[in-house]
Amino acid sequence: MRPAAVSCAIVAIGLLGACSPIAHTALPDGVSVDVYQTRMDYGARELEVSVTNETDAELEVLELVFDSPAFVSETAYQRAPSTIGPGRTTDFRVSLPAADCSATDPKPVVRIEFEHDGMPGSASVEPVDRLGQLPGITAEDCLAEALAEHVRVEWSDELRVVDRGGRKVALLDLVLEPTGARGEVTLETLHGTPLFLLTDENGAATDELALATPVQAQSERSTVTVGVVPTRCDLHAMADDKRGTWFPLRVSTDRLEGTVYVPTSERMRTELFAYIGASCVT
Repeated sequence: MRPAAVSCAIVAIGLLGACSPIAHTALPDGVSVDVYQTRMDYGARELEVSVTNETDAELEVLELVFDSPAFVSETAYQRAPSTIGPGRTTDFRVSLPAADCSATDPKPVVRIEFEHDGMPGSASVEPVDRLGQLPGITAEDCLAEALAEHVRVEWSDELRVVDRGGRKVALLDLVLEPTGARGEVTLETLHGTPLFLLTDENGAATDELALATPVQAQSERSTVTVGVVPTRCDLHAMADDKRGTWFPLRVSTDRLEGTVYVPTSERMRTELFAYIGASCVT
């Protein structure tokens, strides 16, 4: 029997008291936690909590919770328990709650209930932000929230293909629906994606299109027509696509400025892929 594994108390002469495992109050040496977000996680608003077990024994994760004042609530991994073998890493995907834009101390914490080498344990640790993404996630959330207070921005489901400058250009409509809220936001620039470049009125390709479109309380519903062309004729790029129809939009509000991403609908995404296929064989 390992001396560190049990604690035995003699309650009275000739009587053996309770003998129970000593619970861990911290992660075992060799176990580490970090967080990151993949391109696939972005659209689904999910986060990977990565647990690495560099010990010689299995680590069984009984419960895992990610929490941060930067979000309105904690979020738990839904498929526990899960066993991590020695020398292995497991990613636990959790759904991200809405951002709390009033938070002043966004320090994250991961709480884990576990069993290691026959001993139970419970620990709260600050995870490593592997790619430095957490501040950007909440900043984008809060910018999108501020933008939505003033205007709803979305792509329509109508795609047209026209000839411009000797090439076929797909035209999409960016629809702006003001809410009537006081204040002003400005749509500064629109940018291309891994799959699409933007075009000017002559069909010349560019990665950035100036919009300089202010939206105020008295503004009416409007539409900005945008031309796009494929960045390249690569079917593998479409097959591997995660963000090819999420268009970066640079905006500024009374309080914030930065980039939000405006996705097309699934229907429009399908039509855009068909357009790439057709334009690349002509």
